[in-house]
Amino acid sequence: ELIASGKKEAARALNQAVRVLGDSLDPAVVINRVRSDYGINESTEDLSLMSEYDITFVAGRYHYDRFTYEKLEDAVRYAKQQRKKI
Repeated sequence: ELIASGKKEAARALNQAVRVLGDSLDPAVVINRVRSDYGINESTEDLSLMSEYDITFVAGRYHYDRFTYEKLEDAVRYAKQQRKKI
């Protein structure tokens, strides 16, 4: 995704972190750090979904209700399921 969007330096930094830290790293923390270091923000579409479903992004994780997710699509999927129940 980073390479496809032209953010090759950010992709290199992410790969370097994985090589150096291996399995011991928290993916959400590393991704959040790369986003911060390279000025990568959520897409307009992602921000729209977050607004629509009251999802927040704090400390490298997405939050919906009392749950925490590493991926936005997981938070949106759960939010949609909850709306269907109402």
